Amino acid sequence: MRLRLFKLHIQNMEKKSSFVWLIWEDAKQKDLPVMASALAEMTGDGMVLLPLDCEGYYAAIASTSGKAKEIAAHISAACGGKGGGSQILWQGKLERLPTESQLGVRS
Repeated sequence: MRLRLFKLHIQNMEKKSSFVWLIWEDAKQKDLPVMASALAEMTGDGMVLLPLDCEGYYAAIASTSGKAKEIAAHISAACGGKGGGSQILWQGKLERLPTESQLGVRS
């Protein structure tokens, strides 16, 4: 049900960039990779964040262009992150949210 609601939400999103990220507070950590992949299918590259209690954010980055690790390295450097994955899907934790100016993308 959470994934269905997520997909309905992103269908109506206005796409202004090839990389879109959003915070989804109602997600379960295990669902984030699927949600990020759904977002990437629509936008090209996408990141979904789940707030963690006083511990930053769990993040999943998916890329249809094969740049997930590159995007994750940039975001991790800017936001105190660590994790791992492939060129298609990366998962990890971020200490803080990125700003638009750090990424050059919109949320």
